[in-house]
Amino acid sequence: MNPVYNRNFPDYVILYGQRLKVHCDFKDVIEIASMLSDSSVPLCIKPSLAMRMFFCDSPEQAAKKCSCGSDNEKFMTDCAQVMSDFLAGGCERPSHSGSIRGSGLNLPYDFNKDAELIYAAFMQTYGIDLAGENMHWWRFRALFKGLSKDTEFARIVGIRTVDISDVTDSKRRAALRRLKAKYSLTSNLSSDDKARIVGETLKL
Repeated sequence: MNPVYNRNFPDYVILYGQRLKVHCDFKDVIEIASMLSDSSVPLCIKPSLAMRMFFCDSPEQAAKKCSCGSDNEKFMTDCAQVMSDFLAGGCERPSHSGSIRGSGLNLPYDFNKDAELIYAAFMQTYGIDLAGENMHWWRFRALFKGLSKDTEFARIVGIRTVDISDVTDSKRRAALRRLKAKYSLTSNLSSDDKARIVGETLKL
């Protein structure tokens, strides 16, 4: 059964038979995503920093609980794997590379830059005030997928993703180009880097 049907979402992951507590509120995960997209943070430290932000224990504490050394490459790889699986909604992926990077997709939204739109979309669709919510990441991502198409957020995402080459009317194409420019997401990283680092991690 899909874990989303569980009444109580877990606040831990299982690694080497040990329960390791994690930061599972949607705001915690969005903070991790923001760090991963931040060009001021060196790429080489992003995986380890993401794990420090995700696990309640430090790598040293977690390694001790699992009877491993924190400098053990396999331990760190397995930590990255269970983190990625948790952020994907508890659904284990076919690939077990242990990387928090992946092929991913170019995301047509940004949790920070679209924060007001997402806030309004949750309020409009569900009557949920995200500012006052402590919501498990799994619940957030499930509700995020079901946001109404009538929201301004959905309209803008639609503009960002529409293929102009499929539009035959020249005036409509010109209007769409202007709208795409207006709502474009400028990123600190290239679209390929953002997709590789963030897309597979959040797996929405």
